[in-house]
Amino acid sequence: MALGGASAVRQSIPVPPDLYDASVRLVQAMGVEGPCEVEYRRDAKGRPLLMEVNARLAGTLENAIHSGVDIPLMTWQWAAGLPVSRVDGYKTGITTRWLKGDIRWLLASRGRAGRPDSVSMASAAWTFSKTCLTTIHYDEWDVRDPAPVLTELRAMAAAVKRRTLG
Repeated sequence: MALGGASAVRQSIPVPPDLYDASVRLVQAMGVEGPCEVEYRRDAKGRPLLMEVNARLAGTLENAIHSGVDIPLMTWQWAAGLPVSRVDGYKTGITTRWLKGDIRWLLASRGRAGRPDSVSMASAAWTFSKTCLTTIHYDEWDVRDPAPVLTELRAMAAAVKRRTLG
């Protein structure tokens, strides 16, 4: 697992009670308005360590939407001066994936053998295959509009061809 960077696989979880109030107070003290993302890591003792505050829509947006939190709608309501829809709960355990990020991780695993943040190529391939087939939600895929996933697949094929052939 890499530290930082794009999230190839995301899963909705209950909001950790030790982070919610602190995060709200932090962004309010910073004067952030609109959507933002507050990122933490936990140390070996489980204590939260603040990584960053991003005053923008997060790359995990697709996961929030599939979990029942329509952040784009809420952002539009806020920007239009309308009452923002209240969210009293959301689905947990929802997994979304970024296929290109998954494949990049899989290919990068080849050159990382032995590093502390790596797994063997066989383990990476097994994990990718097992989890790829059980995921329902992919960032680019929408049955009503296949163009984004087709564009992403063409771009991935071209990138692999460039690396393989020169």
